[in-house]
Amino acid sequence: MRRITAALACALVSPIAAASNASLPGMRGDLYGWIAAAASATVLIAGFEYAHRRPRVRNRIARGDRSLRLLILAVVVLFVGGVVANLFFSLRNTHETLLDEARDDTANLALAVQQQLSGLIDDIDFSMSIVARSAPAQALPGTADATVAEEMLTGMARHLPAVQAMWVVDAGGRIVHRSRDMPRRAEAAIAGHLQLHQQRNTDALAFGRPMPDGPGRWFIPVSRRMKRPDGRFAGMVVAALRPGYIARQTSALDLGREGVAVLMSTDGVVMQQAALPSTMIGRPIEPTPRFIALTRRADTGSYRTAHPFDGVDRIISYRRLPGRPLVVLAGVGVNEVLAPWRQTAATYIAGSLLLLVLLTLLGVRLWRELQRRAEHQTLIARLERTRRLQAGISSLIVRATTRSELFEGTCDAAVRHGRLGAAWIDMFDPATGTLSTVASAGKDVGQLLSQPATLNDDGSGMAVETFVSGQTVVSNDLATRTDRSPRRQCAVALGYRSKITLPLLRRNEPLATLTLLARPVGFFTAEETRTLEHLAADLSHALDHLAAVERVNYLALHDALTGLPNHTLFIDRTAQRLRRAAESDLRCAVAKIDIERFRQINATAGREAGDTVIRLIAQRLTTALGRDAVLSRPERDHFMFLIDEAGSEAEIASAVHKALQACSDAPMNVDGQALHISVRAGVSLYPDDGRDTETLVRNAEAALARAKHMRERMVFYAPAMNARVAETLLIENKLRSALERGQFALHYQPKFDAHSGALCGLEALIRWKDPDEEGLILPARFVPLLEETGLILPVGEWVMNEALRDYRRWREAGLSPPRIAVNVSALQLRQDSFTRSVRSAVGGADHAERGLELEITESMLMTRVESNADKLDAIRDMGVSIAIDDFGTGYSSLQYIARLPLDTLKIDRSFVAGMTRNTTDREIVASVISLAHQLHLKVVAEGVESNEQAQLLQQLSCDEVQGFLFSPPLPPSRVEALMRSSRRLDPPAALH
Repeated sequence: MRRITAALACALVSPIAAASNASLPGMRGDLYGWIAAAASATVLIAGFEYAHRRPRVRNRIARGDRSLRLLILAVVVLFVGGVVANLFFSLRNTHETLLDEARDDTANLALAVQQQLSGLIDDIDFSMSIVARSAPAQALPGTADATVAEEMLTGMARHLPAVQAMWVVDAGGRIVHRSRDMPRRAEAAIAGHLQLHQQRNTDALAFGRPMPDGPGRWFIPVSRRMKRPDGRFAGMVVAALRPGYIARQTSALDLGREGVAVLMSTDGVVMQQAALPSTMIGRPIEPTPRFIALTRRADTGSYRTAHPFDGVDRIISYRRLPGRPLVVLAGVGVNEVLAPWRQTAATYIAGSLLLLVLLTLLGVRLWRELQRRAEHQTLIARLERTRRLQAGISSLIVRATTRSELFEGTCDAAVRHGRLGAAWIDMFDPATGTLSTVASAGKDVGQLLSQPATLNDDGSGMAVETFVSGQTVVSNDLATRTDRSPRRQCAVALGYRSKITLPLLRRNEPLATLTLLARPVGFFTAEETRTLEHLAADLSHALDHLAAVERVNYLALHDALTGLPNHTLFIDRTAQRLRRAAESDLRCAVAKIDIERFRQINATAGREAGDTVIRLIAQRLTTALGRDAVLSRPERDHFMFLIDEAGSEAEIASAVHKALQACSDAPMNVDGQALHISVRAGVSLYPDDGRDTETLVRNAEAALARAKHMRERMVFYAPAMNARVAETLLIENKLRSALERGQFALHYQPKFDAHSGALCGLEALIRWKDPDEEGLILPARFVPLLEETGLILPVGEWVMNEALRDYRRWREAGLSPPRIAVNVSALQLRQDSFTRSVRSAVGGADHAERGLELEITESMLMTRVESNADKLDAIRDMGVSIAIDDFGTGYSSLQYIARLPLDTLKIDRSFVAGMTRNTTDREIVASVISLAHQLHLKVVAEGVESNEQAQLLQQLSCDEVQGFLFSPPLPPSRVEALMRSSRRLDPPAALH
């Protein structure tokens, strides 16, 4: 520790000494903050050394281990940040100060050059103005005036060091007077200036671009306008300026090795060559210098740029000569300006880096010391956590009475006592091939368990590995695993790094997996894993015990052979269903089934064969009644079940008959032998035969005894019921074969136009030709039973197809049949395949859809408006018409009526029958007709049986009428004769 302290003190001396010797502006201002930070670091080190020598203080530090680690880390970060920040801001401030001073220096240099050149050019301007007033612009060569003018020009040029020669040009561009030492290209400089002075009337000097005058020699042509007494242009005075003289005026300035001083025109042309290549004299700089744009806003300014000739980074200041198209630029190199700053900055950085290295070494040593103590404290904490977890699991095993309670308590103890991030238990579901979670705990467990875990996934996770192998799987760094398990990826995203999955066994086979998650890397050490495996073994023993207890409880309420509820559980579940039936006012029934000659099966085929028969009957009853049915095996050869939520006695009888058929219709294969089983049933009805379970069971047993005595297959407790049920079952059995035997027929009731009397439609009405009865059976006797048994689906499809067959047959016979209306039942409309059935029916021939109209009752449409509307839209798109039947008897909304794809509205016969007797029904009929016409619907009145009704309907503008007044339902042959006769309503007085 002493060596580290001494090294750190030495490291502090270097940057402090460098700062104290620094001559740069801005560096000494930050020196005191730097010294204060270094002194604080020294005090901190001394304090730690003092604490290290004192055991009592060292123990206090150990007790606050975590806080101290955070404190040391914060102090180290603070000091490092302070040193870096102090260094950064000090160097930056000094850097900016030096650049600002360089700008001020170049601005002063530009001002000095501007003042020198302004005085020089003013003298030249004054001298040229004298020449312009004195020298004659038209004197002939050789005359006295010419000689005087030339002597004057020579004297002027000799008097002005910056002027090489001067000459006078007349208005025609001829040189009339000249001084000695004329430049070789004097004639070439005249044209541009002559044109300029001819165009403007000003005495200001005009500066041209520098022109070569031999090798390495240049001159700048400058001219001044001459004018006659009347102000007209008389010529000009031209002077050749020496660029070298102008450059010598700026050579005395201290610009440094990279500095420049340049005279340029305002359009960017170099006028003199100091510090620039001679090839640039007289040429504009490319790209255009920044000062050109800047001089448009201000005559003076500064900017930083890399010079286009040599690439040197310079600070440039410019000043425009007052009244002249010339700009003076003075610049110094940035590298020369910042050279002292870089040298000092290097010293500062080296010292600061040394300090940071020593601080880092000190921090590493402190951290290792505290890490050793932290490991010791972690070991103690882990042992305490393990002790609490073991105590919690042991207590849970003692008090848990169900498997779910054990699983939930285990997950909760792992998170609460084990201080783990998440815990859950998975069990394999054979139906889906997935591991389903049965218990969980932890803040992030919901998001983790939303990811699937399947046994069929080739990228399976740890839970799947554990379930397949039956071994513990540990990962102390989830980020390095290569499996594609969605749960692992989610855990890594949530910050978890360690995971263990333990098998929970029952009878040495994996029943479930316990998964635990922790955030630190390497959390599940070998010792930790062994402890958790012992806990998993304890949980497995507890599962075996609970399974035995559950088996005992299960057998107390279930039949061991079939798994069905026994008599006790049947009584309890039936009582619950009866309470629900009493609230909803529905009918129920208890049925008890007896297996005929079961003792003979046991005696001849053996007890095992008898058990097989019992299991097969249980399976068949479960399939026939549904898995939600209350089914029981109270005795060896008896079964009992409940039929609840029945709508009628016929429905109950049908359900019992279906169960009996399932048991005895097909033979049972028992040990290779086909056994034909006969069963009988006794039935008691709720609430007619009893209002409690015991009474219903007792009466069902009495009915079964009577069935066995009477040799009947099914007997109801109430004798009157037996006759009704027998009749219902007889009709049902006949209906099941009626469609196959072609016993159904269609009759058609005509519809007539209420105004013209013409035939405009037909309604298909089904009839049943029962061979055991005389005449045709009307729909009221058998259609309700068709709907209860579901036979309405094939029969309804037959009606639609048969009506379309008659329609096509009439068309092929050359007739023009009207649309045929077919009634649709609620069960048909609810089928998802209803639309396909209609499409199949109308797809048999061309234009078949024109012959079909579907009639749907109002109450049927209002039950599932959105679904029905979608189906009717699809049907109407086929070209099939839609009619709403029995309108006025339901509770439809006008809003829904307007949305439905309807073509026709049929007024219920009850309103038609009553409209001649009371005004209320008449007003209802009038309103319905008016409403339908506003919705562009056709109106049909059914059940018209008197002339008075027909006349009133015509007065109310009803479109079509239908009823026995005009025609009863007719067989197809008579309908064909009606169409061939083309007769109208008879008698016509019915409507007129």
